Amino acid sequence: VPTVRTVLAQPALQKRKMTLDAAHCNPATTAQIHQAHGGYLVQLKANQPLLFAAVQALTTTAPPLGTHAHVDKGHGRLEERQATFFSLAALALPPRWQHSGLCSVVCVARTTTHLATGKVAQAHAYYLTNQAAQRPAPQAELTAAIRGHWGCEADHWRRDVTLQEDQVRVKHPTQAHVLGVLRTVVMRVFRCVGAPNYQALIETLVDSPARFTKLLRQVGFL
Repeated sequence: VPTVRTVLAQPALQKRKMTLDAAHCNPATTAQIHQAHGGYLVQLKANQPLLFAAVQALTTTAPPLGTHAHVDKGHGRLEERQATFFSLAALALPPRWQHSGLCSVVCVARTTTHLATGKVAQAHAYYLTNQAAQRPAPQAELTAAIRGHWGCEADHWRRDVTLQEDQVRVKHPTQAHVLGVLRTVVMRVFRCVGAPNYQALIETLVDSPARFTKLLRQVGFL
C-alpha cells in the first residue's frame, strides 16, 4: 500500500482517474489522489468494517441516483450486472475519511447463471468514488471503469494461477521481464482464438504439438 502512494506521487499521475482494488481502500491513499485533483474508484470490502457497514445500510435505505444494467454471455455463463448509484452526502463519515472527497457509491449486483447446469450465483460489490454520479454520462463512465477493472483482475488471476507467475523465482530482472512478456504473448494468443479455459488448452497443446503448430498459424505467428 505505501508503494502505491509513492507511485501516485509522480507528477505524471496527478489529476488522473484511476481504479483500485480493496487493498487500497485506505484514507491516506484516497486523500492523496483527491488532494492532487485526481479521480478514484476503489472497491470497498469488510477490511474497512465501519465504513462498509455504513455504506451497506445506506444502499438499502437511500433513494438511488440511477441504475445501469449490462448483460454478458460467454464461456458457458450468462452474467447480468446492475449498477446502482447513491450519493454519500447524507452519510456521517468518520474523521479519517474527511479529506478523501467521498462523493458517491456504486453498488453492483451480479447474477451469474452457468448455462450447462443452471446453477445461479449472486454477489454484491461496492465501489467508492470522489466523482459525482447524478447524471447518466458519469454513471456510464463509472460502470465502464468497473468492468475494465474486473478485466484486469481476471488477467492477473490467470497469470498467477494458470500461468503460475508468482511461483517463478528468478535472480536477474531481465529474466523476470522476459518471462512476463512471454506470459503476455500466451494470453493474447489464447484470447485471440477465444479460448474459454486456458488451463484446458495448455494441457491439450502439451499433448499435441501438431495442434500447437496449427494454433500458431491461426494467429499468424508462423
